Amino acid sequence: MFDLSFPELFFVIIVAILVVGPQDIPKVLYGLGRIVRRVQYMRFSFSRQFEDFMQQHSDGDTPNSVNFETIPPKPSLPLEDETKKDMGKKHPPENDRDAVK
Repeated sequence: MFDLSFPELFFVIIVAILVVGPQDIPKVLYGLGRIVRRVQYMRFSFSRQFEDFMQQHSDGDTPNSVNFETIPPKPSLPLEDETKKDMGKKHPPENDRDAVK
């Protein structure tokens, strides 16, 4: 997610030790852990509320997931009368390349 490599992570740890101090790092990490836990719970709660809302307001005929193997292909549109008439006719070639010799 953050895509931190080892040297970048090492640099962040060194800066944290210099800025915060070695005695206060456990307190800072504890507070950071609580914040991360709260954010994760809020994300879970929001997604759960959204799923409950969608389930309550669904029609019942919409599937929960899509299985593309069972969806039948759409029927093709019928040809118009003029197109059917033109299918039997031969058209003159548009250029010399199309002409059969």
